[in-house]
Amino acid sequence: MPLEASVWVINLLDRRNANTVFTGSGSPYTTAWLATPDGKAWLQDVGADGVAIYDLAQSRPEFFDAPRLVRFGLRARFRARAVGQVCNL
Repeated sequence: MPLEASVWVINLLDRRNANTVFTGSGSPYTTAWLATPDGKAWLQDVGADGVAIYDLAQSRPEFFDAPRLVRFGLRARFRARAVGQVCNL
C-alpha cells in the first residue's frame, strides 16, 4: 500500500492583497469620510468613541484575498486482488 503525502500552501507570506478599494479614497482600509467636513462634524457629535465605531463599520475583510492557508494531504492506494469465481446457488 503506497502512501503519497502532499502540502498545498495558499498565500505563503500571508500578505494582505487588496482586490477591491473604496471609490472615495482608492484605499481598501478607509473611506476617508472622517477627513471631510461632514465627517469632522459627525465626530464632534459622537465623541471620542466615534473613530472606533466608524473603523469597525468600514472594516471590509472581503476586500482582500484569503489569508495564509496550509493544507496537508495523505493518499493511500489500494490494489484489488483477483477473487475466485462466484458460486451461484
